[in-house]
Amino acid sequence: MNTEIFTNIFQLALTCGIGVVAFFLKRTISELDICKQNISDMKEKFIKRSELDECKKDIAQVKADYITREDFFREQDNTRRQLDKIMSVLLEIKGDSKQ
Repeated sequence: MNTEIFTNIFQLALTCGIGVVAFFLKRTISELDICKQNISDMKEKFIKRSELDECKKDIAQVKADYITREDFFREQDNTRRQLDKIMSVLLEIKGDSKQ
């Protein structure tokens, strides 16, 4: 009888131990699956290094091809001055033709 009780207690402890190990193993595997899903989501949402480098090259090309705001205003000012000169010459010619 004594060995039978010992055997039952040992079986109960072994079953509980296996249950606890199985519980933590299942939880760990579930967390791992969630991490894999999160990594997949991040790969879809974020750009790759090659795409980032391509965008940087495009931005550098745009900077090289287009003028700055200050250059634009400077050229507009030069154009305005030239138009003022032309206008004054035209007004002088018109004034001379009246006399």
